[in-house]
Amino acid sequence: MNVNSSAKPDLAWACQQFEAQFINLMLRQARRTLPKDPLDTSTSRTFQEMLDTELANKMAQAGGVGIAKLLMSQLAEKK
Repeated sequence: MNVNSSAKPDLAWACQQFEAQFINLMLRQARRTLPKDPLDTSTSRTFQEMLDTELANKMAQAGGVGIAKLLMSQLAEKK
């Protein structure tokens, strides 16, 4: 976990998961701008969604775009 999680591991995990969901949404929306694949099937769409979810999770674990770190600093002040 790349977010500073020494004091509040549950909060850090939640922030990282939020960032992963955000990245997944960005990937999904970006994919909609691509031309339609002539070999597109429900199976390939399902696989692509699974791949995007895993990619988003890995990106968030590696530091993502900084949303988790920002959320962590903002929410840690509130507690």
